[in-house]
Amino acid sequence: MAGFIFSRLVLTALHIINPRVIFAGFTFFAITGVTSLSGSVDVREVIFNYVQLDGSRDRWLECELELEVFRDTEDRSRKNVDFLDDLEVVLMLGVESERASRTVFEFYSSSATLVSLEEGRHVTRFYLPPEIVERDRLRGTPHTFMVQLGRSGQIAREFYSASISKRSVREHFLKRIDTLASNNDGILLPQNKTPFISRYAGRTPSYRKNFQSETQQPDS
Repeated sequence: MAGFIFSRLVLTALHIINPRVIFAGFTFFAITGVTSLSGSVDVREVIFNYVQLDGSRDRWLECELELEVFRDTEDRSRKNVDFLDDLEVVLMLGVESERASRTVFEFYSSSATLVSLEEGRHVTRFYLPPEIVERDRLRGTPHTFMVQLGRSGQIAREFYSASISKRSVREHFLKRIDTLASNNDGILLPQNKTPFISRYAGRTPSYRKNFQSETQQPDS
């Protein structure tokens, strides 16, 4: 199918000191954008963990995105063909939660800009704090997610869960993000704004502080 790249995640559940929740046999999709960045970066894996700080029993929901950067001699904006600068990563979540014996949905969105990524694999992370995990009785994986990768305000790649593989459902999800995620601004946090910034020494990219650009949606 022209214009679409399909990737399959075949993952197994792991159990470590802090329970690790992973999508098993999960399919996500990637849409190739129109910018030169579209062939420069990919998402290899999306993992959701429940993690704890040392000495604490409070559980954070950790959203781990494994990215792969490719060497690109045709991207004239690169200062070095082996490095990709200023990659913008946006994570959107639709989380099913339990309140007063009924199920409701909460929507979250957060973004981060990475200083420079060398060719190869890198991991960026986002977190929901323990108060939200406890309040909404979160136990498993989020119902829906979407990852957008871009630069200079243009989205080059989109990855999303199978729950929104249909275009109409995906558009509805994005409308809910646009109208409701602002109610939860500042709750879903990139790793550099959490106590976990130094937890993964050597496996954490550098983040541009307070760097944002107005993101444009890719052409349909």
